Amino acid sequence: MNRAFLVTIIILVAFISSFSVGESLENRDNVLERLRSENPKERENATVMIVAARDEAIKQAEKIITESADIESQKGMVKTSILLLGKLQSQHSVSLLVNRLTFALFSMSVKRVQTFEDAYPCVQALIDIGLPSIDPLVEKVKNDDDEKVVRCAGKVIKTVLGKDAAIEYLTQKMSKEGEEVKKTRLSRLVEQVSAE
Repeated sequence: MNRAFLVTIIILVAFISSFSVGESLENRDNVLERLRSENPKERENATVMIVAARDEAIKQAEKIITESADIESQKGMVKTSILLLGKLQSQHSVSLLVNRLTFALFSMSVKRVQTFEDAYPCVQALIDIGLPSIDPLVEKVKNDDDEKVVRCAGKVIKTVLGKDAAIEYLTQKMSKEGEEVKKTRLSRLVEQVSAE
């Protein structure tokens, strides 16, 4: 396990325990009590600690993805980091996730059927982030011929917007597109969303 991943796990455990056990990130003081304090400075300090922990977790998760996505033995760690960015709804990470959209980790388990979102964790993360994911995905599709990109982007857009709204939105984008090649790529995306 690499050092960055361990740091991320330690930060997250501290963050989670701050709510489940009531201890702060630094001094193991009660963060929730600080949030309930009559003293505005105490409440502000608790807020700053929580936000700092979230920001550090995002930074470390992004680092893991950037450094380890192409290393076979670390793909599980990368998947966990990708899903974490979604759970933290890190809009800052949308570009990174869109660029790694087709990163896949297929399960060898015979106990369950793997869902599409499980195999392609960036899809799940972008669904969790929601609307801020949509336009970057449309841009990705307009500039890429990979069928997996179309399929992954279609799944996110359809899940976030709903089928009818997604088709309407993409049709409008397609009608405003001046370049024929990009328009054709967007039409494939509309077909993908319509088919599912």
